[in-house]
Amino acid sequence: MTTSAGGRARWLLLLAALAGAAVATLGLVWLLQPDQNQFVDPEHALLRTWLTAGQTAAVATGVGVLGLVAAALALAYQRTERGAAARRLPGWLAVVGLVQTVTIGVGLSAVTMIASAGYVMAFTVPVAVLFIVVQLLRRGGAGRWLALAGVTATVGYGLVSGILSRESVGNMLDLAQTLPRHLYLETTMPFLLIAGVLAWVSLTASVLPTERLGSWVLRHRRAITVLAALGPLPYALVRLTWLTPWPQFAPGDMPAEIRLQGLLISAGAWAGFVLTLGLIQRWGEIFPRWMPGVAGRPVPVWFAAVPGALVATILCAAAVPIVLMFLEQGVRDGLVSALIFPFWLWGPALALAVWGYVLHRRGVPG
Repeated sequence: MTTSAGGRARWLLLLAALAGAAVATLGLVWLLQPDQNQFVDPEHALLRTWLTAGQTAAVATGVGVLGLVAAALALAYQRTERGAAARRLPGWLAVVGLVQTVTIGVGLSAVTMIASAGYVMAFTVPVAVLFIVVQLLRRGGAGRWLALAGVTATVGYGLVSGILSRESVGNMLDLAQTLPRHLYLETTMPFLLIAGVLAWVSLTASVLPTERLGSWVLRHRRAITVLAALGPLPYALVRLTWLTPWPQFAPGDMPAEIRLQGLLISAGAWAGFVLTLGLIQRWGEIFPRWMPGVAGRPVPVWFAAVPGALVATILCAAAVPIVLMFLEQGVRDGLVSALIFPFWLWGPALALAVWGYVLHRRGVPG
């Protein structure tokens, strides 16, 4: 590890310690005050399949304390050592990291995080698209006409079909106003868990000999990235059928606002497809010319890596719980859900794609 790598390790240890402290505190509060325990809802943790809400809170407390103590000891080890030894992480940290990753990332994480992420994307994409359209109109040329054609076709279809009626748009705006409170209530604990998992995964990779695997990922990063980009397409295509007379996997009643919701969430999935491909495109390394203020400048590695790693962690955490949730309705539903929501493949592929992007941007030889 270089000095900069040692600095990154210290930041990761600090993040792991803070996440451990937060998780332990919340777990203890929920253990002592059962009426506030979020694990009462079985969908909030895979461990709730086998444990009670109190036992799950106890596990959260214990794993939080373990992460806090381990990270604090590793930080103390770095401060007391000098030279190259100060830049190395103790080997036992890999064992703790694996325990933290499996217990938190799989056992304590919530399926609700996926739904919340989907709604965030659904309401973010229209703003991003509007920004891109304005930039294309300002620049002129062929992009201006493409933007005008796209806006005209979208608005025209929305008005004719009734999807963009005043009532449906108003209902979606009302939903957008409640989204911050929903995210606070439903994702505060899962976000802390995901942040801790990210730190421990990175720390574990720093301790274990991953050079050979990293070299393989770097050589095949284009194929891996394309595979990861295909992950959201099954769901995106299913949601697009909500705009046709033959909607698939839709509720019985399909008012205009529900169809608009389906379109927005599908747009978020398509955005995930495009952004993932950006990991192997030039515009994923250099900001495009139509972006004001940063056009032509290098894209900071963290700008793409942090959101990608966060999404990959959420997907991996939800892979098993979501299949089990659908299996409760039957084997057929479980198998169908594994195809429509291929988190079991999409999450690991996206994690490897982000890793390959980081190695490529750092100039690591393949």
